[in-house]
Amino acid sequence: MKFRKALVVAAAAAALTLSGCAAGGTSVPTDSTLTVGFNSPPISLDPLRAANGQGRWYEDPAYMSVLQIDDDNNVVAGLADKWGYVGDDNTTFRFTLREGLTFADGTPVNAQAVVDSFDYFLANGSGPTRAYFLGMTATALDDTEVELKTQTPNPIIDQLLTQDYYAFSPISAAGLADDNARAGQTFGVGPYVLDTAQTVPDSTYVYVRNDAYFDKDAAKYEKIEIKVIPDAAQLVQALNTGQVEVIQVDANVANTVSDNVVMDARVGAWNGLYLTDRNGTVVPALADPKVRQALALAIDRPAVATAALGEYGEPAYQVALQGDPSWGYDPSLEGLYDKDVDAAKALLAEAGYPDGFSFTVLFQGPSPSDSKLAQALAAQFQEIGVTMELKSEPDFGAWVNDFVSGQYPATIFGGSGLPMYLMSQFAWTPDAIMNPYKVSNDDVNAAFDTLSRASGEDAVTAAQALTAVVTEQALTIPVVNQKLIYAHAKSVDGFRWIGDTGLPNSILSWSPAS
Repeated sequence: MKFRKALVVAAAAAALTLSGCAAGGTSVPTDSTLTVGFNSPPISLDPLRAANGQGRWYEDPAYMSVLQIDDDNNVVAGLADKWGYVGDDNTTFRFTLREGLTFADGTPVNAQAVVDSFDYFLANGSGPTRAYFLGMTATALDDTEVELKTQTPNPIIDQLLTQDYYAFSPISAAGLADDNARAGQTFGVGPYVLDTAQTVPDSTYVYVRNDAYFDKDAAKYEKIEIKVIPDAAQLVQALNTGQVEVIQVDANVANTVSDNVVMDARVGAWNGLYLTDRNGTVVPALADPKVRQALALAIDRPAVATAALGEYGEPAYQVALQGDPSWGYDPSLEGLYDKDVDAAKALLAEAGYPDGFSFTVLFQGPSPSDSKLAQALAAQFQEIGVTMELKSEPDFGAWVNDFVSGQYPATIFGGSGLPMYLMSQFAWTPDAIMNPYKVSNDDVNAAFDTLSRASGEDAVTAAQALTAVVTEQALTIPVVNQKLIYAHAKSVDGFRWIGDTGLPNSILSWSPAS
C-alpha cells in the first residue's frame, strides 16, 4: 500500500499537537471561567445543523474532530494520530484513531462509531458544510482505522476532517438516536460538556470540564460561559465593563472599545448581495444575467464600504480574497463593476426592464454594518429604477429559517478565505447551502469539475476561472471587503489569528493570563 503523502504518526507527546493543548501538565484554577460574548444564540448545538465560522464557539468545547487546524493553519492530530492518502489519485484516504477514546457519556469511540456518525451527518445534516461531503463514503476497516473514498478527486480531504466542517466531529450513539436532544445537549468527544442545568437557552450557554477526555491539559478553564448579547453596542459595553472577556466587534461600534482591552483587525471576509433566485422563480428578472450585471454596475463600492464599515471596509469586486492561491483571487477582475448608471440602465432595457423591477432582500438586523449595507444598496438601486425592499431578521436563526424557505430571492451575506473548491460548494453548485432554489449553472458546473481534477498551478488557474464565472455573471455581487475585528480582555492569553487568515484561533487555545 503506497501513501502519496507521508503518513503522519504521532509520537508519545502527540496530544500536544492538538489545537488548544498546553505543553506540560498545566493546572487549571478551580474557579477559572472564560466568559465570551456572542451576538446570536446558536441555530442549534447539533453539529448536523450548526453554523461554522464564529459559531464554532458553541461547538468546539464539546466536539473534538478527527483532525485539527492549529494556530499556524496546519492540519494536525485530533482524535486520529495517523492519516494520509492511499495511492496517487486523491480518491482514497485513511486515518487511524487513538486508542482508548470515549465519548463524554463513556461509550467507546471506535472506527464504526465515527462511520455511523458521518453517515448520519450525510443523510440528515442541514448545516452549511454538508455539501462538501456529497459523494464521499466511509468504511471501518477495523476497530481504529477508517477508509474514505470519493467519487471524484478531492485534494483537501485532510482539511475536511478538521473542526471547521463538523462531519468528522463524531456524535455518540445516544445523540444520533435523539434529534431533539442534540439541539440543546452535547454528545461529543471534547474537553467540555454542556451543563444543561446552568444553561439558559437563547441567553447563556455553560460548558464544564469533561473529566473523561483523553487529554487532561486541553481544558484551560474549569468552565466556559457564552453570553448572548444581540445588540452590538451592548456587546462592547459588556466587554468594557468586564461582563465578558472576548467578543467579535462590529465596525460601527469599534471606536467605543475601551483602551483597557486588546483589539485587532484583519481582512477576513467579503460581504455583498447573494442573488439566489437565479431561475426567476419569485422574481423573473433575476434569471437574466444582464439584470444581475446591471445591479452590480449600479453600486458605488468605495462609498458603500465607507458608509457600512468606515476604516474597516474596502471595495470588493470579486468573490475571493487575496491570500492563498487556492482561494481563486484574480487581479484582472478588480474594477470590473465600477459604478456606471448609464450602462446599468442600458442593460435593464436590453433585458426588457426599462422601468426597473422590485425584489426583497433579507439581512440580519442586529448587525449595524449589514443594515447600513442593505440601506445603501437600496438607495443606489433606486438610481436605476430598481426597488429593493428590506426584510430585517432579529437573529441568525430567524434569518436561516426565512432564507431556506424559498420565499425570498436575495440576501445580504458574504464569504471568507476559503479554497474556491469549498466556496463554490457553499454558494453556487446545485446542492450548495447558499443555493436554496437549487439553481444549476452549466458554466459553474464545468468550471467546478475542472477545478476538482486540477493540481499544482493548474488548480490555481482553475480556481481563478471559477471566480471569474461567478463574478462576470453576477451570481453573487460582492460589495465590501471587511476587516474582522476581535477584542479581548487582558485576562485572556492565547488569542491570535490562524496563520495569515483573518479568522481567530479556537476557543480551546485561550487560557487565563498568568
